[in-house]
Amino acid sequence: MTNKNRKIKAFSFPCDVPDTSWWSISLIPNFRTVKSLGYQNLKVGVVKCTNSSGQINNSARSLGTDNVNFAALLNSFRNEGINTSFLPPVILKYYDEDGNLVLELLDGFTRNSVLSTLGQETFTYLVVELNDGFTIDDARDEIGLGCNNHPQSKKHTLADFKKRLANWTKNRSLNDIATTTEDATSWFNSILHSFSEKEIAETVDKVLNQKRASETMQSFTNRTAKKRGAELLQTNREVFAFDNKTGASLSTCLFGVVKHFKKSGGENPDVVGFLKQCPAEDAEHVRKQLEKEVEEANQGLRMLARNFLAADERGEGDSYKFIKLKGFIPQIVNVETDPELV
Repeated sequence: MTNKNRKIKAFSFPCDVPDTSWWSISLIPNFRTVKSLGYQNLKVGVVKCTNSSGQINNSARSLGTDNVNFAALLNSFRNEGINTSFLPPVILKYYDEDGNLVLELLDGFTRNSVLSTLGQETFTYLVVELNDGFTIDDARDEIGLGCNNHPQSKKHTLADFKKRLANWTKNRSLNDIATTTEDATSWFNSILHSFSEKEIAETVDKVLNQKRASETMQSFTNRTAKKRGAELLQTNREVFAFDNKTGASLSTCLFGVVKHFKKSGGENPDVVGFLKQCPAEDAEHVRKQLEKEVEEANQGLRMLARNFLAADERGEGDSYKFIKLKGFIPQIVNVETDPELV
């Protein structure tokens, strides 16, 4: 079953053995970190794809191997066969510290899991070995991220790249090598991807900020910040906290303060701020920005209080609404068809 762009080989799992000639030599990229040793048929069971705990070690994926993609790929193998238009799983061949041969899977984790599920004993892999001057992690980055751009695979995401970039910068730090924005951007662009310059810049900025923050700032969650705030204020009362990110933003904190105010019968709780993903050199600037936002919120609340007092003097206090909910946008298809709020 073949067409111009797609070469599907009918295959009977687990009995058939693939022919390495099904995959064209022209498919093999000119890798930067490794050199190709060609297509080889290997025992699926000898391929190293798990860590010491038996977990699938798909280091290029931020969330590991995707079960939904696994099911789709399983059906594709069973119903269609093998797509030979793209590279088979990629194996890195090397020897460990004890001199033992290791065949480590770099790309094709889901496919390899499907092969194991189908009981396939032998399959075709592209075998590579390291080029001089590169590490196993370099190969994991280039191949594990760069090869996931074809059918019968799940395309890499920015989260995948972010995870591996963070690991790359960490390894450089362990060797006392500083990482600049230019370094991180070059690493990104050394791997095949389809992201925009803006997406790359934002990801690089996040990773480097997180790295600098982890090295120079104590980390807090909203819960631990509340606890620490109460300790510093020497109070047993509930303390509210907000950060400079969306997870525990000032607006979220403000809503909690309003609910507490009503529930407690008019008590103003103490509020503390904390920083996330912010390196020490930026802390003062970010804190001043947050102080400005708090003052703007207080100004708005004072205006709200004056409006309420004015409404109360007019005898309209009980009906005064700060949040004037007018209704909901119609969304139920073929039911909410009138152009008006519901």
